[in-house]
Amino acid sequence: MLFPEWKGSVNPHQRQVLNKYNVYFDDSGKNHPKFRYGGTGYVSSAPSTTSDFKTGKRVATQIVQLIEKARREEYEKQQKEKERERK
Repeated sequence: MLFPEWKGSVNPHQRQVLNKYNVYFDDSGKNHPKFRYGGTGYVSSAPSTTSDFKTGKRVATQIVQLIEKARREEYEKQQKEKERERK
């Protein structure tokens, strides 16, 4: 499991794995840290601290949902472009 526990930030290994999926951790703002899917504008907020033992699992779920959403939109965009080319 990539996030067995969440402490409000990512370690170097977690950052490396996230980058392989085009996901970047951004804790530069005043508010909650965020996970960003590169080049799409899709963002998912992360808790800045741990609230219970399930937080790591929820963070992982949010990241998967972020990736799926961005990839789905990218796929749909490609399909629309293909349809335009056919016309």
